[in-house]
Amino acid sequence: MSYHDDHDLTPEQHDLIDALKAGAVMRVNEATGEAEPMAHDDLNAETRECIRISRKSKQMFAGRAAYIPTTPEELAFREEEQQHHATCLICIECNAESGLMDAEWWAEEADHDPAPYSDGTRRSPEQAAAEIRAEAADDFERAAKIREARGQQVEAAELRLRATQIRSVR
Repeated sequence: MSYHDDHDLTPEQHDLIDALKAGAVMRVNEATGEAEPMAHDDLNAETRECIRISRKSKQMFAGRAAYIPTTPEELAFREEEQQHHATCLICIECNAESGLMDAEWWAEEADHDPAPYSDGTRRSPEQAAAEIRAEAADDFERAAKIREARGQQVEAAELRLRATQIRSVR
């Protein structure tokens, strides 16, 4: 749907689009699939920080073919972004979930070989899938350690179990 088709929207859809344009985020109920806009003040601090980092990155590197920092400000932000991604549970767990989807695509749907290794050695889609699954398992383990340090033992155990299950896939 393009912006030119907005005359076909219901009043509720117009309200949602207006909220998103104003910077709201959508919360999706995992059980029902229903979505509702949320103001930033209604989000926890960790989620707000993820949004801030993401938006700043998009703003700072907009229009570039590659996100290679060149100025001192960009270099400083890139360091901040890397520190955030290394310690943020939301980012680590989302990266792991995304990796699992990528691995599944390589294993089930890929119709071409992935890029070769840096030394030129060819690799198969199955190899790419296995490598991505291993990275996802490592991310779940890293998230488990952070949750354990925060006293979230049950969540940490669930993440460790997930990592073990991923590693058992061949």
